[in-house]
Amino acid sequence: MEGNLFILLEAVTVWPSREEAIPSLLERGGARILSFLNAHAVNLAVSDKTFMSALLQSDYLFRDGVGIKIAFGLHGSDAGANLNGTDLIPLLLEDYRHSGVPVVFIGGTPAVSKKLENRLAKDWGEGFYCEDGFHEDDYYLKYLSEIPYEKFLIVLGMGMPKQERLALKIKDMLSDNDVLIVNGGAIIDRISGVVERAPSWMAENGLEWLYRLCKEPGRLFRRYVIGNPMFLLRVFISSIVSRTETKS
Repeated sequence: MEGNLFILLEAVTVWPSREEAIPSLLERGGARILSFLNAHAVNLAVSDKTFMSALLQSDYLFRDGVGIKIAFGLHGSDAGANLNGTDLIPLLLEDYRHSGVPVVFIGGTPAVSKKLENRLAKDWGEGFYCEDGFHEDDYYLKYLSEIPYEKFLIVLGMGMPKQERLALKIKDMLSDNDVLIVNGGAIIDRISGVVERAPSWMAENGLEWLYRLCKEPGRLFRRYVIGNPMFLLRVFISSIVSRTETKS
């Protein structure tokens, strides 16, 4: 487990700011994957080797949240900026939208997907596709293969680890396209307006998880109330092992 955590931290691309990170995502061609590493992702990866592999195969793995910052600190490394999807993805959307590149949103319930479609139709007018997250992988591969563009942005909002596994299949299928595939978690719920963003003072102080827990205690109790202490214990043990190995 300790080795797994260190490998994941080593795979994170550290940037001093969002403004410096975004150009790197846009300038490179080909099919590529952006994933985010947070405490929940680490907990899942420890017991799910397939998910672990999917994270490590991402072309970009960005730090998401204060938990990973703590992990970097205890391992003696600089964590850089907090490049969480909630803040970063809307900036990406603006860049793609203003450059006239289509955006494909996949995820959410059928009702949420429809709400997002209606909202974007009002705000954007055109240049987007929406599909809910309750189909099999083959359905999405066929759906994406029929989009008549060589360059577009795909935002997957299906939750871990489903979205990361699907992203690898999409990358393989669209390897000749200029496509950025973003594993966005709950971003579609937020963009559609179904889930509200935490107050700025909570987000700025690393407490957005607490806001989400208060809003959805039944669904998120295990992830945060049990998962966060488990993550911190893993980080503490990993840092001790790392220091011991360095001294020896």
